[in-house]
Amino acid sequence: MRAMTIVLILLLAGNVFASDHLDSQYLDELPRLDIGDLFVWTGRETNSPVFLISLNPLTLGEQPVEKLLLDPHALYEFKLDTDNDNRADIAYKLSVSGNAHPQEIVLYKAIGAEAEDNTLNKGTMSVIAKGQTTIPGKEPSVVNGGGGELLFVGARQDPFFFNFAKIESPVALDLRFALGADGLPSDGTAKNTFGPTNVAAIVLEVPELRGKKFGMWATTSIGGEQVDRCGRASITAIFIPNTPPGRNPEYYTYNNPRKPGSQDPQDRPKQIYNTTRPAADRENYGDLFRKRLRQLQASNVEELVAFFLPDIQGYDPTQQMGYPNGRNLEEDAVFWTIKRINPFLAPEGTPLPYRNTQPLSDRFPYAAAPVDF
Repeated sequence: MRAMTIVLILLLAGNVFASDHLDSQYLDELPRLDIGDLFVWTGRETNSPVFLISLNPLTLGEQPVEKLLLDPHALYEFKLDTDNDNRADIAYKLSVSGNAHPQEIVLYKAIGAEAEDNTLNKGTMSVIAKGQTTIPGKEPSVVNGGGGELLFVGARQDPFFFNFAKIESPVALDLRFALGADGLPSDGTAKNTFGPTNVAAIVLEVPELRGKKFGMWATTSIGGEQVDRCGRASITAIFIPNTPPGRNPEYYTYNNPRKPGSQDPQDRPKQIYNTTRPAADRENYGDLFRKRLRQLQASNVEELVAFFLPDIQGYDPTQQMGYPNGRNLEEDAVFWTIKRINPFLAPEGTPLPYRNTQPLSDRFPYAAAPVDF
């Protein structure tokens, strides 16, 4: 583990951002609010949609279990758009109390304007489930909801991975530079890219959504103010990159502060993005995405802007499932993102895409048990 620790320290010192992990300086100081990834797929337990978000990214197994607590001042939400207007119609909102394991949790369901809002009005929202988080190192504690919902909150091995060491394309090369892929503790297979490291996971399976089509994203908020959001895989890493050190920062206009001269991490582009809502994505970020796609030598820029914005993860069980139609724990979503942006070359006979080789389960909560507990 000591060698692993050294590698991860070097990674973090090099401004590594993968998927949505550690995607802004502001969130670096708020790991309990930092959404690493969002997954949505059809769970085998009830044949219903499952949502999973990861938090507290890059937590080493040897670190204290307190690293994997949720924030009792925060609100954690899964937001669903059911009528294709890019606004939330349903939201599942999780509140937490206590600052030691196990924490008390309550899951609410909001609809309409309250689903779009980032607050918790306990008087009008339905309580779906109550229970406790799972103590790291213990068997998963599954909380059952009144409508057959399954809820888990606790430590899991980080399910995110990517492996494109043999892929040659502009976006792959760009990601290798931006994410430090060559230095990641990966052995050339589909093992966990950060691994293994742990996350705090919120996993929810919802039978009432069985067979339904929707778009979704996840958010974290404090006091009604949104702090982070996550939809598709690796959006901020690809489209809102950090200025490379010593690389003529004046040419990276997308990385200038919202307030000229401001050094406040909240005024950096990645964090501004985290506080906005998908409905305004094309207006706010269309030009930025066009610029990045041209830098990455994409040929069908307008088609790709329309695809990636708004930043909402789609789920349609009537169509073939697999990223970008849902995102399960087994597939390499970054692989498919690279392939969509521009063609790539790979040695003949390369078995792409790789699959996640973690010991995933076919039972809820599906993600692999945390390591080193």
